[in-house]
Amino acid sequence: MLKSIEKHDKNSLKYVLSLDHKTENFLDHTDVSGLKIIKINELEESFPNLQIAKKNRSKVEYYWTLTPLVLYYIIFKKHFCSSLTYLDADQLFFSSPDIVFNEFKNADIVIMPHRFPKQLKYLENHGIYNVSWLTFNNSDNSKRCLKWWSEACIEWCYGRVEGNKYGDQKYLDQFPKLFKNVHIIKNEACGLAPWNISEYDYRENLILFHYQSLRRVTDWLYTISLPSTNKSALNKIKPYLKQVIEALNSNSQEISISDSDKSILMGEDSTVIIKFSNLIIFLKRRWLVKIFFGIIKKIRIFI
Repeated sequence: MLKSIEKHDKNSLKYVLSLDHKTENFLDHTDVSGLKIIKINELEESFPNLQIAKKNRSKVEYYWTLTPLVLYYIIFKKHFCSSLTYLDADQLFFSSPDIVFNEFKNADIVIMPHRFPKQLKYLENHGIYNVSWLTFNNSDNSKRCLKWWSEACIEWCYGRVEGNKYGDQKYLDQFPKLFKNVHIIKNEACGLAPWNISEYDYRENLILFHYQSLRRVTDWLYTISLPSTNKSALNKIKPYLKQVIEALNSNSQEISISDSDKSILMGEDSTVIIKFSNLIIFLKRRWLVKIFFGIIKKIRIFI
């Protein structure tokens, strides 16, 4: 993500919330320019009531809780910038996002829609919008929004759907109703993801790909969940996945997994990606995927 930003905007400032010492050490030794690291203890010291939230939810749920607070911290407590765009780390820029920024020049708040196809509309119970791209400027309107969202997440931010709530994400559904000057990103080349690839017009120049659910099992083995993906859509997305895998391999680190690691559990939508040198093979058929994972378990390959 960081290097893809730098490729298309060499002058950008990049703020990264470091959630542990390992991440902080990695960032300290990266060659990305304009990088500023925010340590998690800085955030916790600035928002003491986070300690209550930290005790009543899982680690992942706690990390979700931090999203609006780190935005508020950077813009309104530290006054580091007049406008800030939040990006999930599991994304990659394939071309300049300038056209997207031009789309919302006068907006205070910017959110990204999931763009679920008809057959996946039921997933909107997890949120019409997703926390992959958010932009806030330094305005009273943005400040009220981030304050409301921060307080809501501290009170409730869990990995389950409960009424109009789901994690930090479903609160975004309320933004256009509660706050003015909210812009919903229209450019469909920005926000391509596993859940909407079947709807994307591949004649457009892809801007931002969200490779959610892509998991690195080894240097040569990856898995990704591609819901309701036909062969044609998979063939079209292959070039993008290849570039993502190359980017991940360039920053590969040792990772431990076990049978309890849900991120690599095989589902009926799983696609196995095998990399041999410059050749990348995709296994989509369920029986092939099952056989492959059976072999992996038998020969006990652990990373």
